[in-house]
Amino acid sequence: MTKLVLKVKGMHCASCSILIDKLLGKQAGVVSIKTSYGAEKTAVEFDESKISLEKMDELVHKLGYDIIRPDELSTSPEEEEKKEAKKIDEARRRVIASFALSAPIILYYMLIHMFNVTHVHELFDFLNQTFPQLTNTGFMGYGSYFTSMFFWFVAQPFKWMTELFVNVANPPFRIDLNYFYWILSTPIQFIIAWPFYRNSFTAIRVGSANMSRPPHCFPLFSLDDILRR
Repeated sequence: MTKLVLKVKGMHCASCSILIDKLLGKQAGVVSIKTSYGAEKTAVEFDESKISLEKMDELVHKLGYDIIRPDELSTSPEEEEKKEAKKIDEARRRVIASFALSAPIILYYMLIHMFNVTHVHELFDFLNQTFPQLTNTGFMGYGSYFTSMFFWFVAQPFKWMTELFVNVANPPFRIDLNYFYWILSTPIQFIIAWPFYRNSFTAIRVGSANMSRPPHCFPLFSLDDILRR
């Protein structure tokens, strides 16, 4: 039997350590395992003839975590910093891309509900909106006026470009704006957020939850719990 205490990187909460214990504890050859989120370490006892440390590292990596094996401890602090910087840069790019795609939707719905502006559902209705007039004073009145003016200015460049191809005043077809919201939100949901889904699917298979799981996956987890009992 082999007993090792290994460093684990990438855990976000105590559920992550439980998830690692559940996954590796089910593997043939693993006698015992105890992972500590606070210490960022796992103590594992295993039979090397049945399961290798490399295999356990591969399984844990699929969950989104990294076991630092003894042969990897020789890496210099500079190399470790480069690895961490690479992960941070990737996360930063995902955040920026998510914000850029979601900001138009969030801003639009926030403003129309905050200042009670008429919600436009169709593209050409949005492009054909008239220049707003100030009809009420006070916070809500000025807020509604400047919000409508902002939307009018945003619509003008798109109106000019669209008029090169289509008669905007009398369009031959209609386009629901929800299609544009769908185009903007789909990359966030299924491309940028893919690591969360990948980790969540693995967590569901081992019957545990962690911070990576999207909220709409919890009903699946509850169903999985019921079926296991």
